[in-house]
Amino acid sequence: MNSFIRLIVVCVFAIFFTACAVDPATYQGARKGKPERAPIVNPDVGVRVSYLGKGLIESDDRVEILEHIIGQPIEELENKPWISKRAASAGLATDIAVGQHKSQLGSTVRSAVIGASVLVDIFDSDSYENVSQAFLPEVFNGELLDTYEKANAALRSTVDKKIKGIGSDLGWTVRRIENTIEDVLHYEMIPSIHSGYAYIPESIILMVGIGPARPITLSEEENVLLGFTPKWATPLGNTFNLSLLFAPRFPDREHSHRVNEEGNLMVSNYGSGEVTRLGRNIMRLFYDSPYFVKGSQSVGNRYIVHNGNLYSPSRSVRDGSFVHYLYDEDNSLVP
Repeated sequence: MNSFIRLIVVCVFAIFFTACAVDPATYQGARKGKPERAPIVNPDVGVRVSYLGKGLIESDDRVEILEHIIGQPIEELENKPWISKRAASAGLATDIAVGQHKSQLGSTVRSAVIGASVLVDIFDSDSYENVSQAFLPEVFNGELLDTYEKANAALRSTVDKKIKGIGSDLGWTVRRIENTIEDVLHYEMIPSIHSGYAYIPESIILMVGIGPARPITLSEEENVLLGFTPKWATPLGNTFNLSLLFAPRFPDREHSHRVNEEGNLMVSNYGSGEVTRLGRNIMRLFYDSPYFVKGSQSVGNRYIVHNGNLYSPSRSVRDGSFVHYLYDEDNSLVP
């Protein structure tokens, strides 16, 4: 009898905890939902998103994407250690022309001057689990970006307007969290009830890391693919990254955040927001631009978000693309 009672107790607890884990009104339940996938109708979109998210894959696959775009094979660079050293010391060596390395590019590409650091990005760097990047044209929001200072100020201003705009459109409170780290902007958003979501966090921390924008020159084919000619770009890597933290991560536990003496944001009982539909849709709104991209190849949370859409990347390139599917999910946050 005692064994039977113990079995019943175990089953009751198992059912209780299982129910709690999948309760959609909790953070743990909200993160369980996975969006459905749908094929991308226009393959050019897949190539564009693959190009922008190229840091997620190995350098050989990046070259395959670039070859597909340009339509010509690209041989490995000679003296890559020299180029890497030059790029590291000079930042951007604009005097290295396409004709100075072994390649078989078309005549239009031969006339372009490509910075050494851009070449290093394409050929020499390892893949990243998480990437993000910003590209800016010469004229952005009506302003001529003709200096490094203007380009970087434009990025920071855009981040501030986007986050405050999302909060304003939703009727949610947003405040800037002051800190001493120049390349990271911190915000707190206090949501109110939203009919489209069973789970609404008590607090959302938004952190945006911004890498330094630098001059960039691409081939004509790349510019056509992007739909604009970028004048500036943050480096390949995770250099325009919005992170979302939702609180509380666990029910009935206190959540808190503070900025320590070093200027770093310290949080307690917050969980990653981008694993929930609410978080994914905030990401869609923030990256609702042809100039910005963010992606991840982390287990259980692989995606690329660009121009307001969320894509499902694979791990290998086929037909110049490793993005062939779009996540089909309702974005209830769009005003």
